[in-house]
Parts: sequence; structure tokens; C-alpha cells
Amino acid sequence: MTDEGVPPPPAPASATRPSPPQPAEPVPQPDVNLARAVRRLVSRSAFSAGLVSGLIGAAMVTAGSALLALLFWAAHIQNGCSADVPASLSSGSCTDTGVNGYMINWNALLWQSLGAGQVFGFASGTQGTVRIPLGFGLLLVALTLFFAGRVTVRFLVVRTPREAVLRSLTIAASFTIAMVGVGGAITARGAGLAIGPDYGLLSLWSLGIAFPAAFAGIVRRLFGAAVPRVPLAAARARMGRGYALVAAAVAGLLVALVLATVLGIIAMATHTEDTANIIRSQQVLTTGEVIPDSVLGTVAGVTLLVLALPTIATWVLAYSLIVTTVSVGGLGQTTEYGLTTGSHDAYLWVALLVPLLAGLITGYAAARLWRAGSVEQAVGVGALAGIFWAVLCWLVIVLLDGTATVTGPIGAGGAVGAGATFGPGLQSSFLALLVCGPVLGAVGGYLSLLLLARPVGLPVLRRYNVSVVGAPVVEPSRTCASCGLRLRPDAAFCSRCGAPQAPAPPAPVASPAESAQGAEGVEQVELQ
Repeated sequence: MTDEGVPPPPAPASATRPSPPQPAEPVPQPDVNLARAVRRLVSRSAFSAGLVSGLIGAAMVTAGSALLALLFWAAHIQNGCSADVPASLSSGSCTDTGVNGYMINWNALLWQSLGAGQVFGFASGTQGTVRIPLGFGLLLVALTLFFAGRVTVRFLVVRTPREAVLRSLTIAASFTIAMVGVGGAITARGAGLAIGPDYGLLSLWSLGIAFPAAFAGIVRRLFGAAVPRVPLAAARARMGRGYALVAAAVAGLLVALVLATVLGIIAMATHTEDTANIIRSQQVLTTGEVIPDSVLGTVAGVTLLVLALPTIATWVLAYSLIVTTVSVGGLGQTTEYGLTTGSHDAYLWVALLVPLLAGLITGYAAARLWRAGSVEQAVGVGALAGIFWAVLCWLVIVLLDGTATVTGPIGAGGAVGAGATFGPGLQSSFLALLVCGPVLGAVGGYLSLLLLARPVGLPVLRRYNVSVVGAPVVEPSRTCASCGLRLRPDAAFCSRCGAPQAPAPPAPVASPAESAQGAEGVEQVELQ
């Protein structure tokens, strides 16, 4: 067979079709995503993570206060009031003109919420410093810094306790520096007057709020629900039985603040005219402006009361101490409120329930937590816890106490070098607390022991709790071997027949289970 007629073999594919083009090498492109750039910058080091977190906290506080200041500014310009009402430490009315009203409101709200207060500087050389802290505003700022502490862990994980402390310090420092810059930027100026923050108090309060709040946020983010249970358990183990005193004092402080808040709300609701005067005085003293009668003015007034509610609670606490008076008003027009000052409704003496109940609960809780089993022990522990309670209450009053001072004359024939307390007197509050704290604590401790001994006929309070005072000592029963007379545990001879007696064996201690069973049996017998 020949090769003729046989078709030639097919040519290779490469010979018939061109090869596909090879992909070109990708050209590197710069990353222009701003969010990723910020993320890389923030997570570069512990310092950058703390710095940015502190700036975020400062931005949130500044923005939130700016929005809330709009409410007060809008209320001030209602009913024909000008938007340019100047700050006057003596009067302040809608007829005055010359200063940026919104900036004044912003300063009054922001710096009082940081506990710093503000400074009024006049071209004549007069200077006024006003501090009326808004207690709820302080809590909101602390929560913001708590959030900043949680955010910094998301940026960069904290690996050691030392790093957590340094990160918190970085947050506190950056927050403080940022707020100092904000203070310089938003200071209200005009007509020979400048209103800005008290920078000394701003630094002190910013660092004092920012560091513990940021540190709490960091540890909460790292350990979750273990905080604060584990630190409290560790403190309790380290402090031993002394933890009972501190825990009882803190519980008594919370009871005092809650009762004072409730009574303060009731007092304001039943004395609307006095409440309105207090709001006007606070506004005149911090902004020089008045809130006219309007719906928006009412909303602004209620908002101010809510922000100042913890501060008002401390005033009620001081007011309830009888000897302490609470000052409300501006320079030259201060009004003193007190249970022994001026005329007032008789039912306001119900304020005495604040220290009375708080002190009794402090002593009661201390004796129970200490497991006091004798009168002297219960009274002593209750009195000591009452001293702790008095000191804690006084510190809270100091932190939320207000002041107003002026150096130099104000206007023609105005105040010269004047000062006023916008709140309770600190010295009289401390002395009154130092008296009623240990006295009420001792009574509360003894009351705890009385309830355990069950002389009170209330079934709920009659059950003997062995975990409170420990297992009771069971005295052994002794009888004379000669005549069978029942003897005292320490008797060496029988009082009937004179036979010598052997020394009494040591008293056995009942176990907690046996004591509880015995107590339940006694309870059932008594109830029958």
C-alpha cells in the first residue's frame, strides 16, 4: 500500500492558532482608603490607641454638650429676649445686649458637667469664678470615658496590667488636653467680657474622671462579667472582716442618696415657686441670662433639674442634718434654706428620715456582715461603720458642692471681693455627719442583735440565722452524783450535800446544721 491518498497528519494547534496573551503584571496601587489608614495608625502602638480613644471621648462630650446647649439658648431667646444677652453676676435681663448667648450656654453646660466651673473675666479687671456641678452630667462624662476604654481595647489588645494603667493614663491625658483646647476655642467673648473654663479645676477633674473611668472600661472589656465580681471578691478576701465596715458604709451612702433624691423630687413638686427661683438663680449665676416663661423654658428647666439631680440629692442630705443650711442664689441675693432657718412647711421635717434610715441601715448591715454576737461587739462595729458612712457622705457633698467668688467691683457700687456658697456648708455638714453617723450606726448594730434574739413578735424577723453570728455555744448539763441536784457549770461543790464535783468538760460547739435544725424546731414550737 502506497502513501498516496493518505491525508497528511494535522498540524499542531500552536502552528494553526496564536497563543493567548499573557496577563500583564499588576501595577501596585496606593491604598487610598482613609478608614484603613486610620485603623493602621491607631493600632500601631499602645500610645496611639490610647490617644485616639481619648480624643474620641472628648469629641463625644463636646458634641453632646453643644447639642444640649441649643435647648437652653433657644429657651433664653424666647418671648422677646435677645440672643446677645451678656453675663451679669448680679441681675441679667432681656434688655442687656452684647455677648454671644449660645456660647455662654455652651460654657455653662459643658464645664459644670466636668465639675470644673467657669471663669467670668471683665475688662475692668473684675473676675468671677462660678462652680455649680451638674452631678448627672458628671456621670455621663464618666460613661463616655468608660466607652473610650472599651474602644481602645478594640483598637489594640491590652496584654498586661501595666499596659492597662499606661493606656488609661494616655486616654486621660489626651482627653484633658483636648478639653483645654476646646475651652480656648469656645470661650464666649464680647463687650469687654470673656467666659471660659476654670483651667485648674478642668485639669484636676478631667484627669480624676477620665483615668478611673477609662481603666474600668478596659478591664470590663478584657474580663467581661468577671468585673466587678472578681475584684470585689479579692478586696473582700484581703480586707477580711474589715470589708463589712466598708460594704455597710457604701450601702448606707446609696440609701441616703436614693432617699434624698426621692424627697428632693417631692419637695420640688410641692414647692414649684421655690424650684423656679432656684433654676433662675442657677441660670443667672452661670450664664447671666434668664429663662422666660414658655413651654421651651419649662423643658429647659426640667432638663437642668435632671442634670443636677445628684447635686440636689446631696443638698437634701445636708438639709436633713438640721444644723446645716443650703445656700441658693447669686452674689448679694443668696437665700438660706434649713430646717431651723426661716418658716417652712412642717412636713419638711420628714427629711430627717434620710440620715435616720441610712445610719440605722449602715449599723444593721455592719453588725450582720461582721457576725456580731454580743451587745458590745454589735454596737462597736455599728458605730465604726457609721464613721465610715459619715466620711463617705461628706466626700460626696464636697465633690458636688458649689461656689461663686468675685475679685474686684461689679458695676457702680456692686459687690467687691464677694463670695457665695451655692450649696451646703461643708464644715457644719461634716460635724453633723460625724455626730449622727456613729450614734445611728451603734443603734442600728444593737437593733440587729435584738432582731436576732427575737424579742420582737414579727414572724419574719424571728428566725435565728446561724450564719450571721456563728454557731451558738451549748452549755453542758451537770448534776450532782450524790443527790442529783442540777449544778451550775462552774460549781466545784454541791450546794445541797457538799459533795465535791469534777471540773466541767469543755463546752461543745453545735455545728451549723445542728443549730439550724434546732432553730427551726424552736420556731415551729413557738408558732404552735
